[in-house]
Amino acid sequence: LTFEQHSLQSLMDEAVAESLDRITLQQINMQIRYASTPCFIMANKEKLRIAFLNIIINAVEAMEPGKGLLSITVESSKNLQVVVIRDNGCGIPAENISRLFEPYFTGKMKGNGLGLTNTQNIILNHKGSITVKSKPGQGSTFIVTLLQHLDGENA
Repeated sequence: LTFEQHSLQSLMDEAVAESLDRITLQQINMQIRYASTPCFIMANKEKLRIAFLNIIINAVEAMEPGKGLLSITVESSKNLQVVVIRDNGCGIPAENISRLFEPYFTGKMKGNGLGLTNTQNIILNHKGSITVKSKPGQGSTFIVTLLQHLDGENA
């Protein structure tokens, strides 16, 4: 994989733009909050965009058309960059949360169970972490944490 410096905000903008048709079709409200300064990371832009896109699409599919709220936050915390993607969808049963990243595990009628497996692998290849918080009927929150990259640092 080739890693270059990228702004998390611009990566997220691309993932959102790619999912905008689904968001619009489902009449999902969107709330995006970015840190006021660019959050730089070393990333394979294409892979990380796919990881964020997978999370966004899952969130959109979990929400009721016309009633959904998708919240995306990008912020810095010490030497970390944190992305929080939250939905108010159907939520994930507690017994399924530990299996979310297993290959071929899916709670969807039309899923192959590889989206979040690939997402986790991409995040791990970026030396990051991904965690999930969810309650059935209340929605889900995916938190992706990546190392900050400052100008002048070697990758």
